[in-house]
Amino acid sequence: MTIIKTNERLKQLRENKELTQKELADLLHMDRSVYNKIESGARPIRDNELIQFADFYNVSTAYLTNRTNNPIPPEEKTNIISHFRLNTSDMDIEDIE
Repeated sequence: MTIIKTNERLKQLRENKELTQKELADLLHMDRSVYNKIESGARPIRDNELIQFADFYNVSTAYLTNRTNNPIPPEEKTNIISHFRLNTSDMDIEDIE
């Protein structure tokens, strides 16, 4: 099994969208030279940039960093407290007790 590096995965995703490095850098409000260094592997990717790429491509950061081959980001999990707040937001305290 061949392991794809993050910079290679970014290049693959960019090419799949048929974007040039400049076009992508402009869309992400990033300097083209910075993006070029990231994609070539000459500069490490910062956490905020990793999140920005994941959001742009609608993939998980785990996919970009090769922790998974599944590009689909995990669904947000609703915890019991947020579920309770959502379902009782229009009720009076007396109604909840």
